[in-house]
Amino acid sequence: MLVVASHPDDDVLGCGAIISALSKYVEIKTIYLSNGVGSRDDTDCNAVERRLDAMEKANEIMGVKSWEVGLFEDQRFDQYPIIELTKWVEKFVREYKPDTILTHSKADLNRDHRLTFEAVCTACRPAPSSLVKYIYSFEVPSATEWSMEWFKPNVWVMGMFNKKLEALKCYGSEVPEYPHPRSILSVTSRMQTRGAECGRVMAEAFELVRMVL
Repeated sequence: MLVVASHPDDDVLGCGAIISALSKYVEIKTIYLSNGVGSRDDTDCNAVERRLDAMEKANEIMGVKSWEVGLFEDQRFDQYPIIELTKWVEKFVREYKPDTILTHSKADLNRDHRLTFEAVCTACRPAPSSLVKYIYSFEVPSATEWSMEWFKPNVWVMGMFNKKLEALKCYGSEVPEYPHPRSILSVTSRMQTRGAECGRVMAEAFELVRMVL
């Protein structure tokens, strides 16, 4: 399984529970196109280091042992030709040979997220040699629900929700207090809502982008 996220913490918010549940049984690699803080006006010299340290701790909690971070500038993905983003993703698809990819939704307010989705779909064109059988998009609170388009989940997955919340806490300032949608309480409520949609206590929701059987 290859998880393709724009920034560290997107993976935890979008699919941290399923990552935590599968990491014992499935080889998982996560790639982040950006460190997630580089373009902010108030970024200090230690901000990137703190974010990457949080990323490592979160991945350790979820059981992920392999990841890569790209050098694309945070919130400025649109300054790059899409081919550059695609080639970077394609490199890992070719080397890692995943059969399943989890990534962002095309219905997202965050431009970086939408371009990541586009890069994944382009890098995983269904050529005869492609090994990618499944592509799922996930939702990111404070980005997906604020879009003018709709995230339309059609797959609900149970997972290790306690590990997701534990990993999310590693990001400190990126997890504001309630009622912000990325707060621990809001994220928990969202998982409960998704669970109610499929008759479970909690769930993570995904939109199936591609399935090849």
